[in-house]
Amino acid sequence: MPAQSEIVKSFIQKLNDNKDDSSAVSAIVVLMEFLLKCEASTFMETKHQLNCKAEELIGYASNQHLSTASGCQLFLTFVSDFDKDHLSVDVNDWKNEIIERGKTFVENVKSSRQKAVQVGERFITDGATILTHGYSRTVKTLLLKAAQKKKFKVIVTEGRPECLGYRYAEELSLHEIPVTIILDSAVGRIMERVDFVIVGAENVTENGGVINKLGTYPLALTAVAAHKPVYGIVESFKFARLYPLRQDDLPPSQDETVNFSSVPPNKNTATKDLVKFFNPLFDFTPPSYIQLLFTDLGVLTPSAVSDELIKLCPN
Repeated sequence: MPAQSEIVKSFIQKLNDNKDDSSAVSAIVVLMEFLLKCEASTFMETKHQLNCKAEELIGYASNQHLSTASGCQLFLTFVSDFDKDHLSVDVNDWKNEIIERGKTFVENVKSSRQKAVQVGERFITDGATILTHGYSRTVKTLLLKAAQKKKFKVIVTEGRPECLGYRYAEELSLHEIPVTIILDSAVGRIMERVDFVIVGAENVTENGGVINKLGTYPLALTAVAAHKPVYGIVESFKFARLYPLRQDDLPPSQDETVNFSSVPPNKNTATKDLVKFFNPLFDFTPPSYIQLLFTDLGVLTPSAVSDELIKLCPN
């Protein structure tokens, strides 16, 4: 395994130190810090180095933290838009000003989750039963905020293989929210009791589809078949120039396929070399299964994402 670069090490440290931040936010903060230390003497050299560092982050995170790429692209767009009117000034003055304005930019990005939560909160009503899947910090923030004023029940999937549903349930129950944990395969059995499904997203694609924790797609299929609405809640910096047409268009995840011998139980040693264990991190839910997206830009239909993405990243 090749040695990790300094910016990748810094990114990993940010992820560990700020577990409530999205990987996109961590990437933007790391790029800001690099710009602060960058000693390039020209505009072109500065932007070239910044692009190279963004590519390093994207390359490292491409199969685990998909929102990193959209965060990097948003920051690079911010830099490009800024320099259009500042090319006549000294490069050091340009860097100082962009760093100063960049602080506000980062704060605005960090506040995106709370803005999305404010948008989604009004869709949660007293007495509702809500089903969610995958450990989404944005969904959790929404539920905790809504629970300050309303009474409702939450159903969480177990979330194998990490079983993050148990962590989810514990954190929600500490705030006196009634929670039921179900097997991932039990969503069809429980769907009649649900008022709506809400999930987070690692990315929202150009056509308004959602890339999220594995299992979101079959959950959405089941909900639509039962005539239950499926909502997504996501910060706009996770909008990405991606257009998957099928599941295999998603980037492969690390350790997606491992030998069966490393997965318990392993009793049949005669055939273990012929059996593989398929464990991708994400799947893609097409926009036709998503009713609404709650974002920091307001309530959006999936078809509106493309226009908003053009505004955010025009190039």
